[in-house]
Amino acid sequence: MQAALKNCPRCRKIANLTIYKFCDDCVREDEETYQKVYDYLRENPGISLVELSTKTEVSTKRITEYVKEGRIQMVEKILSCKICSEKIEKGELCLICEENQKKALIESLSSIKKLDKPAASAKMHTGQRRKPRE
Repeated sequence: MQAALKNCPRCRKIANLTIYKFCDDCVREDEETYQKVYDYLRENPGISLVELSTKTEVSTKRITEYVKEGRIQMVEKILSCKICSEKIEKGELCLICEENQKKALIESLSSIKKLDKPAASAKMHTGQRRKPRE
């Protein structure tokens, strides 16, 4: 993968962004923050989001990102499905809505494939079959 010289979205410094979407300094800082949250959560597994944020001095937004990414799990379900608003543990959709989305996508793809197939009655005319003009 070729490095892209861009501004880091977090600190705005110019950096080579390859694997990570942030510069090396922000990735390092994020890992330290994550480790602080992870360690505190292991010692206090039933803690609420607000209390975890207060005790670790990490924003609820950043903790929520860790939950969405599946990096940490909390007893309290803090995320909601984007379609039905059901409480979920990680990601953006509940299992039911995720399955419904997959089915809808498969149906859409199969209907597109049906449209792409030429009709059985459609025939191609070639120059060899045509009668020569006189």
